[in-house]
Amino acid sequence: MKVTFIFLLFLIVTNAFADVTVKDIELKKIPNTEFKKISDLTKSDLIIIVAYGIECPILRKHTATLKKLVPELSKDNIPVYFVNLIKHTTNDELLDNIKSYDVGGDVYSPKSSAQLKDLGFTVLSEAALIRLSTNEILYKGAINNQITLDLTRPAATEHYLQDAVKSVLAKSAVKIPSTKTFGCEITY
Repeated sequence: MKVTFIFLLFLIVTNAFADVTVKDIELKKIPNTEFKKISDLTKSDLIIIVAYGIECPILRKHTATLKKLVPELSKDNIPVYFVNLIKHTTNDELLDNIKSYDVGGDVYSPKSSAQLKDLGFTVLSEAALIRLSTNEILYKGAINNQITLDLTRPAATEHYLQDAVKSVLAKSAVKIPSTKTFGCEITY
């Protein structure tokens, strides 16, 4: 009985994103106005999408971590797309925020927030490591464990996103494929 339950849970988790076609998501880099499919933005098979929004203090607290992480990922040819999921934010507000809270990468707006909703993002600061060739979400959740609902550690003790990337690059299974993320709720 226990084995059957675990197998069913595995099937549910591994097929949860089967209908999402990540490479068809269209983004535009702020402040540019032309939308492009993710598959046209990169030649890399692995990408990371981070749910971004200027009004989230929890995401702001991750700024230093992200600023260090983006260049590290770039060395491994893994682009990071910070995708604004706050509909009413203007390009000027985003540009001002980018200057104040430089996360180390470019910020994009989606052509359709429904496409990102299909990825299952629920809060800002949630990240997804994705293999474009198979539309497989290899990891989805918190960047690390520095910030939780009731605790902010001086430094992270678990680095979920980085660990997932290391596992994938080593051609190993991701040990923790999803985590709970704390951040500001996304309303689509």
